[in-house]
Amino acid sequence: MNNFNNSLKKVLEFTFSNKSNSYNTAKDFLKELSSDKLQVLELEESKVFIESSNKLDYIFILVSGITYIVYYTVDGRRIIADTLSETQIFGLIEAINNTSIYSGTVITLSHSLLVKVKKEYFLEAIYKDIDIASYIIKYLANFSTHSIKASEYKKSISPYENLIIYLYNQTMKKSLPYRVKDNKTFIADSLQINKRTLYRYLNKLTDEDIISRDRQDIVITEINHKKLQSIFNSINNI
Repeated sequence: MNNFNNSLKKVLEFTFSNKSNSYNTAKDFLKELSSDKLQVLELEESKVFIESSNKLDYIFILVSGITYIVYYTVDGRRIIADTLSETQIFGLIEAINNTSIYSGTVITLSHSLLVKVKKEYFLEAIYKDIDIASYIIKYLANFSTHSIKASEYKKSISPYENLIIYLYNQTMKKSLPYRVKDNKTFIADSLQINKRTLYRYLNKLTDEDIISRDRQDIVITEINHKKLQSIFNSINNI
């Protein structure tokens, strides 16, 4: 177990560093630590790696990439609860709370690198290794702060402004013109609005030349991007 603890500690240390921002650097680093107790997963975009209500057997560390979490209401409505990039530890909070199932579905939004660890091994490492426990405390503190700020932020801006932010974020580190890949149902769920409202917003953005349209696709050109960035900065008081 000591070898496992040392490997897990190295993964957490690396993941909390800026080095994990580089996909190739992360991939090379994890290759040296992969074992039967510490599995490295390389997932393409739009891959489900946690299903809501499934038995919680593993904890997943997101080392590189972007994911989103989906929850379902009692009436079956899908809600995109949050979009998260590295560093994330999925299944940890449920495991600490002694919950036997995952609370949400987690899906990749980009090419992603994850480390998969059996719940029992992970929890034992936390309880027996002070360095690992320190990383987990830091993660939980950061996660709590993020959750509070995200909730307050969403309440303080309108769904239309949320759409502006979503579209602007889609273009980050992308070549222009950029064609938005997410379908309209996903976008509406993410903003927690109905599709009719979404189309009304998109028509307004098109009329104001903030986005372009190619049939049903949303396209963002360089001219569009400058306008998006200006509005984004205004929303965020930059």
